[in-house]
Amino acid sequence: ESGEPQLLAGLGLKYVQGIAMIRMTPGSTFSINYPYPRGGSSLFGANYQIDFAYPSEFDPNHLPNGFSTNLLANASAGSGLGADIGFTFGAFDSSQNSPWQFGISISDIGYIRWTKNTDVRTADTLLTVSNSNVGNKDTINGQLAALSGKLNTTDAPITTSLPTTLHIAGALDLSQIGITLSGTRLGVAAEYALGLTSVVGAPNNGRFGFGATLGIPSGSFHIALGFTTQDGVSGLTFAIGFVIANRVMIDAATSGLTQLFQSTSTRDAIFDIKVLL
Repeated sequence: ESGEPQLLAGLGLKYVQGIAMIRMTPGSTFSINYPYPRGGSSLFGANYQIDFAYPSEFDPNHLPNGFSTNLLANASAGSGLGADIGFTFGAFDSSQNSPWQFGISISDIGYIRWTKNTDVRTADTLLTVSNSNVGNKDTINGQLAALSGKLNTTDAPITTSLPTTLHIAGALDLSQIGITLSGTRLGVAAEYALGLTSVVGAPNNGRFGFGATLGIPSGSFHIALGFTTQDGVSGLTFAIGFVIANRVMIDAATSGLTQLFQSTSTRDAIFDIKVLL
């Protein structure tokens, strides 16, 4: 049975470290203009700013000779602070279960301040090259040197945002609308996520997900099938879990169900075993 409607709130704070960073200013351009018909000159243009940072462990003089996990073990070029905040509204019982829920949250609010090997490369160049010299080695090297821009190695700190994302989600126990399956619990859930910063990891064009779950009320078995779409790419997700003797919990999941059955695809799967002592 459900309890009285309640609004729950949560706040999490975290300390984060970044291994390396590269960022190109929006609107940066690279262009090549060949004349037609052939003859005359070609135009090569570059207008960009690239910020990057990397740990000292990435220095060529420190790289291991073979395979080694030490390269990333202590590597860090920056650190910062982050926060997650969220609210959930539902009719929760004493076990914090609710037949329906609605939630909204913002994750990864914060920043990383990069302080190691923080270099900036910039270029604002337009070259006019005679087509008769395009194949000349010295000419090509000169063009590449000019287009590579200027490197500022003053190591001034650079601050970047975390992939801040807004999440809006809801879930419903289907028995609330008269859909039941004897001996099981059926549910559906949906989420929409939208990136709030232009950082890799934030779904700036939006991401939508929908899933259905089936479980036994005792909690000893559950299975879920989901659908996600982002940036024109869609996929199926799948998860299954068991509880043995109320002590051993076994879970398996994949974010690419269809790829598991394709020989040319990259596969991913997660397995988890927990034992309560």
